Amino acid sequence: VGIDNRAAGQTVGFLMGRHMAPDSAANLAVIVEAMNYRCHEEREMGFRSVLRQRFPSLNLIEIVKHDDSAEASYVAVKSLLESFPHLDGIYNTAGGNQGVARALAEYERTGKTLFVTHEYNRVTETLIRQHEVDYLITQNMKHMMLEAVDQLSAVLSAESYSPQVLIPLEILCHYSLPPTIASDAA
Repeated sequence: VGIDNRAAGQTVGFLMGRHMAPDSAANLAVIVEAMNYRCHEEREMGFRSVLRQRFPSLNLIEIVKHDDSAEASYVAVKSLLESFPHLDGIYNTAGGNQGVARALAEYERTGKTLFVTHEYNRVTETLIRQHEVDYLITQNMKHMMLEAVDQLSAVLSAESYSPQVLIPLEILCHYSLPPTIASDAA
């Protein structure tokens, strides 16, 4: 039960491509992990396919990191910005979003470099509310849990069930955020 990660990557490719000037040679970076989580690979595959098909003039720069931490992301993006100080966009398929935001801030690229990532959680909520992340591609956790419970109930009662349930992905920006996560827990 979850989102179609290839479609999520395609959505990011479309969003980022449409944000760039038509036929521009803008520089976009994609952060991937060497550890190869399937969801990250599917996101990257979808992202690359849309850029190749719809926005072939964009330059894609790959960042491969070997650790899913904020520090690894910070080091990788900082190194990238030394070579491409006017980076137009960055797509993080993995974790470590605080590190990406920190590097962009140090190079005064916050709000200038389009930053798209995944998952709505305490870290990304803060980053998007502070305008450090532009878009989050996520899923409605309540919807996902209800689908999982429905599927488990079907298995337990020997009813027909679906081996895979795709739920709609959501695109969040600063202006479309749900109430704060902190207030949800209270």
